[in-house]
Amino acid sequence: MHSNKIKIAVALLMLFFSFQSTFAATNNISEAKIKAALIVNFINFTRWPSTAFLDNPKSYKLCIAGDDPYSKIFDNYPELSVKGKSLQLLHLDESPSHLVVQSCHILILQFKRNNKIQALLKKSNNKPVLTISESTLDEAMIIFVKNKGKVGFAINRTVAQKLGIDFSSKMLRLATKVVENKV
Repeated sequence: MHSNKIKIAVALLMLFFSFQSTFAATNNISEAKIKAALIVNFINFTRWPSTAFLDNPKSYKLCIAGDDPYSKIFDNYPELSVKGKSLQLLHLDESPSHLVVQSCHILILQFKRNNKIQALLKKSNNKPVLTISESTLDEAMIIFVKNKGKVGFAINRTVAQKLGIDFSSKMLRLATKVVENKV
């Protein structure tokens, strides 16, 4: 029965993901909620190397650095799981240690200044950490973009593949831009 609930939740999130631009246009859902739903779907459609879960095989560690519009949203879904793993939320302080950053599976970079983003990326020390930002694709694997009031995303597949991370073809098709150079 529990498996059916997860399948239904994933199906609903996939439906939301597929039609997210329609939802964005209604203005009934905040931009932060749309991005939170996209983040869940990024996790669902991302493949990490098996070594990424040696320390914590039962959960995804979602780390947020900088402004945090997502904690309140995710707090409303304490039982949320993706691909059979729970979602563990962690808000990082201004200057987290290398070990803390490297323990993240997903790192959301919510800084306005690129130097802070670059400093955190260096702390990930080439570990398979999915990085999401609103900055440029040079710095993160996924960035949120807005076009005509609609929220979308672009992917830097080259950076992701260097760290052993890849994305499903469905996710790549929905991206507004995919940067891809053979590694």
